[in-house]
Amino acid sequence: MRKLTKAAVLGATVAVAGIALLPTAANAAENVVQVPIAQGQSDDLVWSFTNAATAFYNIENGGQITFNAPANTTFPAQQTVTTHYGDLSTGNALTLTSCSTGAAGKTLTCSVSVPNSNVAWPANGRFLFAPKVTVAADATPGAYTGAASTLNLTSSTTTDTFSASAALRVKVTMAAPTFNKADNSSGSTVLSGNGTPGATINVKNAAGDIIGTTTVAADGSWSVDLGTDLSDGASALTISQSLNGETSPETTVDAADLPVINAAIAGGAGLAALLGAGAFLLRRRMA
Repeated sequence: MRKLTKAAVLGATVAVAGIALLPTAANAAENVVQVPIAQGQSDDLVWSFTNAATAFYNIENGGQITFNAPANTTFPAQQTVTTHYGDLSTGNALTLTSCSTGAAGKTLTCSVSVPNSNVAWPANGRFLFAPKVTVAADATPGAYTGAASTLNLTSSTTTDTFSASAALRVKVTMAAPTFNKADNSSGSTVLSGNGTPGATINVKNAAGDIIGTTTVAADGSWSVDLGTDLSDGASALTISQSLNGETSPETTVDAADLPVINAAIAGGAGLAALLGAGAFLLRRRMA
């Protein structure tokens, strides 16, 4: 049985197009590939392995791999997993099909499929598989690594087997906070929305100055009183959230989204009162 081993010398960096990478062992079997995905979003992670042994010929159908999702991620239902050879721009004759999830989406098991008996894994050749995962909306930002996922292959011409193990890695990034409403009923503009529990919310004006800050509550809600009424001549505001050294993209609140007048008047009560007062004065003058 052939086994692939890692070299112990560190320092080389694997170059895989379009993906953020970490240093890995020189001539190592596993290529460390970390993919950034925002909270609540879905994207492909990358399982990457270089054959550090001799070529393995005549791969046959029936091989299998079970992927293990990193913490804060799960596998959505997917029948196939995209496969590549060399880099993420090149296809692979070996495909992964008949995939099924297990353990509440924490595992994804796929079968190896090849078009003919001539498919081989050359020495120093790199296989890359890209299973899709979904990051939990409330995931804490940071780097997470799943348990090793092992590919097992068999040959149609020999009794040799081939095993390759690599882990899926994700860097969970902050999603932009949501803005739900603005309220001026107290005479001061109060913004509210949803975000990541424990994150710091910062509200900035058009000049980029922080004019309000708060912490997202455990239930994911936030509310910040800006201390002044911005309904008169207000400009656009931006809102971001930060946690564990990660800062989200900004959510923009257009000036049009801020109440133009006091909410009590906007609701019709103030207008009715003004109209009533006008009618009373008119009657007084006519009398």
